[in-house]
Amino acid sequence: MNDAVPGGVRARVRQAITDELCAAALRLFEERGYDRTTVDDIVEVVGISQRTFFRYFATKEDLLLRWGDDLSPLFVGRLRGRPADEAPWTALRRCLDVLTEDPGRVADAQLLMRIMTASPALSARITQRRLPWARELEVALAERMGTDPADDLRPSVLAAAALSALSIAVTRSIEQPREGVELGAVLDQAFAALAPVD
Repeated sequence: MNDAVPGGVRARVRQAITDELCAAALRLFEERGYDRTTVDDIVEVVGISQRTFFRYFATKEDLLLRWGDDLSPLFVGRLRGRPADEAPWTALRRCLDVLTEDPGRVADAQLLMRIMTASPALSARITQRRLPWARELEVALAERMGTDPADDLRPSVLAAAALSALSIAVTRSIEQPREGVELGAVLDQAFAALAPVD
């Protein structure tokens, strides 16, 4: 068996170590703060060497920057699967259910937002890393709308607004936690604020 192929043993081991490193880092960042957590702290928890760590990540910042890399294709896939006659703004809201339906992802998103809030420089880097998300949503939305985003600003504006609404909703869900109110409900409110775009 070729371990180098996708889904092979080597690929699964690499993914497991990557996931473990990210999970350990998030826990430590929450407990100690991002700035006070070192790579040494992270590798000690996971039980690997620094040398092994640097085979997976160039910096501890990359542990956070990696979070959500799999979300963009999931958002786009869900968007492309929405009913063709659904309004663009509604379709964008529903594609974000990929995140809100998973309590683990919601908790990670809220934790990431808390870490970002405490570190403006890190926040800027993560925001920059998410720019391709808007572009990918824009392309998929333009396809749904039967338009060219080079000539029509609507897909770009709507995609950017949807991701801004998501960011605001995650922040609000942290700042004003209310028992029984879930991120999805807060996100509904954020989208409703711009409902006339339909």
